Amino acid sequence: WVLFRANDSTWKKVSMLGGPAVTVFPAAGFARGASWGPDDTIIFSQGQLGMFRVPAAGGEPAALTTADAKQGEFGHWWPEILPGGHAVLFTVVKGLGVENMEIAVLDLATGERRTLLQGGSHARYAPSGHLIYGVDGTLMAVPFDLDRLQLTGNAVPVAEGVLTDGPTA
Repeated sequence: WVLFRANDSTWKKVSMLGGPAVTVFPAAGFARGASWGPDDTIIFSQGQLGMFRVPAAGGEPAALTTADAKQGEFGHWWPEILPGGHAVLFTVVKGLGVENMEIAVLDLATGERRTLLQGGSHARYAPSGHLIYGVDGTLMAVPFDLDRLQLTGNAVPVAEGVLTDGPTA
């Protein structure tokens, strides 16, 4: 299946083998990423509204996070469900510029949210045990313990001159 936001303000899925698009849930706010979990649920960002979870078969989305305006948060964007499905990475946006973004992780079992690093966005987990993320045109990698949901070393650049978008893209 492939998940996408349709022009009619709904999230839909379509089989990679072909067939009609099926509505999964209505969209609210602007979309900033989605991730399909091993338990057949989808975690998605609705911009300033935060992140939500919904069964892939469809249904009513349940809130996972809410951007905290009192803490200067503008949104929780670009979620990625980590292997095993017990946690999700995401970017906390606090304004324009990568210096106003944080990479955070949410433990789905406990609801505990933890900031992993300041000044990065679009984090993804690599099978090598690293988080890969963007900072002002540089792709960075930092060792990450998937079981403890913690960084275990220092970040290093792995590629420069990479197209990275700011929080409005």
